[in-house]
Amino acid sequence: MFTGIVEALGEVVAVRDHGTNRTFTIRAAMAGELKVDQSVAHDGVCLTVVAVQEDRYEVTAVLETLSRTNLGTWAPGSPVGLERCLLTGDFIDARKACDAGMVAEVTADGQALPTALAMANRIAANSPLAVALAKDAALVSFETPLAQGLEHEKRNFLVALRSADNLEGQAAFLSKRTPHFTGQ
Repeated sequence: MFTGIVEALGEVVAVRDHGTNRTFTIRAAMAGELKVDQSVAHDGVCLTVVAVQEDRYEVTAVLETLSRTNLGTWAPGSPVGLERCLLTGDFIDARKACDAGMVAEVTADGQALPTALAMANRIAANSPLAVALAKDAALVSFETPLAQGLEHEKRNFLVALRSADNLEGQAAFLSKRTPHFTGQ
């Protein structure tokens, strides 16, 4: 999370495409304060610093970020509003963000996509009904008071408990076999 207060203005000085990702070199007075793996909001978009050199640093945006934000329009000379982390007012690196529960996992350079795909495969191996109910409960929790969110989660748990997938999961466990979930 960030302050929402643009504290400095940077400038895009170079843009490099590699695959579907795009790396931006930003010139900013604060570059000397930055370290690799720190998060900084750029025009409201959180990006991780991947390199620092004197008065400039680099960040990389993936295709999804480029398609959903204004970053896809950035070119050399584009101004960029820069913000620090809300929690401390400091820049925060990936490890600290993970320790604070702001991100789920930090991967080695170049391993984000394989790690995300492995996680997606683990999720997809579970009951589609249970996954949908868990996702629903999580989304509802963002928009409701705690008591109401917990009540919603309890209702979803009871739906899952009465499902054919629950029975299949128990039978597979007892038989020491892989379950074959149907989403029912």
